[in-house]
This record gives sequence, C-alpha cells and structure tokens, in this order.
Amino acid sequence: MPVGLPSPHLSTTPAPTSPKTATTSPGTCFTPSETVLLEEDFDRIVAQFSGSNENVNARRGSAAMERMGTNHTTVFHTHNVQNFSVRWL
Repeated sequence: MPVGLPSPHLSTTPAPTSPKTATTSPGTCFTPSETVLLEEDFDRIVAQFSGSNENVNARRGSAAMERMGTNHTTVFHTHNVQNFSVRWL
C-alpha cells in the first residue's frame, strides 16, 4: 500500500485519555501503559513504510555521514504519524 494512503490496518483504537496519575513521573508526558500503545502503533507504521515500494529514506547524504558509515541506514520521516494512527493525534 502506498505511503500516505489510509492503511487497511489503520488503528481505530481511541487515543489514551486517562488522566495523569502518580504512575507518570515528573517531567514526562505519558504513562508507561500509554507509551506501550504509542510504540505499538509506531512499529506498525514503520513496518508499513518498509513494505512500500516508495523511497521513504529521509537520510541526508554528506561527507560526515559517509565517514560515519551510514550509507546502509534508513531514516523514516515520522512527523506525520497522526495520519496513520489515531493514538498519535
């Protein structure tokens, strides 16, 4: 399925709405259980990107990157995860 189109596996699970409680550490935004849900959808989104035939690599080439040996790596754009998961809204 092309990236950017709704996935047949698009999550319809409601976003976490629980109030922040003592389980949320000071300075954090999400409880551990909310983080698990977000990570689950993020992994699914990356898998969807990986399975597409589109060039989704956002890695920028430069001499410094070549020296670090990153030519074999892929950087996924993740600024639009809310398009693929209601949990990330």
